[in-house]
Order: sequence, then structure tokens, then C-alpha cells
Amino acid sequence: MKRTLATLFLLASVTPFAVQAQWLTLDKPGIPRTPDGKPNLAAPAPRTADGHAELTGLWRSAGTSGDLRDTSKLQAWALTAMAAHEKNYYKDGPHMQCLPTGPAGFAGGMRRIVQSPTVIAVLNGDLTYRQIFTDGRELEPDPLPIFMGYSVGRWDGDTLVVDTTNFNGRAGVRGSGEQLHLVERFTRVDDTTLLYEFTVDDPTVFTKPWSAALPMTKSTDRIYEYACHEGNYALPNILRGAREDERRRQ
Repeated sequence: MKRTLATLFLLASVTPFAVQAQWLTLDKPGIPRTPDGKPNLAAPAPRTADGHAELTGLWRSAGTSGDLRDTSKLQAWALTAMAAHEKNYYKDGPHMQCLPTGPAGFAGGMRRIVQSPTVIAVLNGDLTYRQIFTDGRELEPDPLPIFMGYSVGRWDGDTLVVDTTNFNGRAGVRGSGEQLHLVERFTRVDDTTLLYEFTVDDPTVFTKPWSAALPMTKSTDRIYEYACHEGNYALPNILRGAREDERRRQ
């Protein structure tokens, strides 16, 4: 039960709040339409001026498949650590401390992608962001580890392939640490669909790499920011409970 509650809370915490149906009467340019004026949901994927698939837009997750909830590839010690993490999630989880969720937040929710020829930005409702450099640079061998890692991308046909390393290990994926290597694939299937696939590899935590896929649909809504402490009336109780635990252990 505790694992179920922790999982549900994690999914909720990394999903930015969005207000539906914004600007209903606004004529949104660039939407392909059928002869009768309705949006053409079967239109081919648009392209940028340099010929690559256009990823820019607001995207919403629409389900998942793969190994995202499969724990069979976790090493024995990692299974034990994950159980302890879930037990203490409401006290020790990054989001509960108003810290970025890191790679755990890459999948799910809504995010806005802004594409240019040399860098792609991914914007999240919790005011975090990623930079994916597409100017041909390589991953640095020893940069400053950060929550979101360091990302470089290259095009494989119409698919953007992104390599990300140099995480700080404070907010991982299913227990991953600083050795996490994340490979992501963004494929614009058609005008309204973006297929997001990722492979997680950390030899210190997993017995073998594992993968998952999340189709994403393009949204015409607006993503709204939210601040961790804004209206967070539960935080004082969380801290009070932690102090009480410390007092009992003395």
C-alpha cells in the first residue's frame, strides 16, 4: 500500500498543473487543416528550415509501455534501497524538499519543447528546464554534476537521439546514481504525435539496461508554472514529523 501511495504521489508531483481550454477563440497559425477547415490529425510531421523534424510544441504524455515499472533488472541491494526510499519518500524525496526531480521527471506530465538549430530547450511547469545541445559537441568527460545532467543530441533520420550523463545522483530513476547514462529518442510521428523512448543504464544499480516508451500528444493548452512552496501547508507538518522522529531516536 505504501509503495502504491508513493508511486501515485510521485506521478502527481512531476505532472505540471495545466488549465484546460485556454484561448478557445484564438486562431492558432500553423495547424494543418482539411478542406472543410477542421484540424487535419493525419497531416505529416512538419519540418524545420534545415530539414529536421520539428519538435517544438507543448506535449502531453499519453500512456507508457516497456520496463518502467519492472523491478527485475535492479540489483539486490538496489531493491532494498528502493523500498527504504519509498518508505521515506514523503520526508526524503527531492520534490518534498523543493529540489528538482531530475531524470525521474523526464517522463510523464506536460513539457514545452523549443527547438533551434544548435540547442533544444525543454521547459517544465515546476520552473526547471533542460538544454540539449545539437551543435556537434561531445559530452564533457568531467563537468560539474547537476540534477538534470548534461545532454547532447544528434539526428538519426527523423529521430533526435539524446545522450545524457553527469547527473549528481540526488534525484535518479528507480535508484540510479551518478553513473546513470540516459539515452532518449524523440520521433515526430505525425503532426499531433511525438514518440518519446528512453533507455536507462547504470551498472552500479541495474543488472542490465532497461527501456520504456511514452507516446505524447500535442496540446493547444497552456502550461502554468507552479512553485514548490506556494500554498504548501503540508511542509511544516512534514518537518515537525521529521523532528519528532529524530527526538525519538535520541
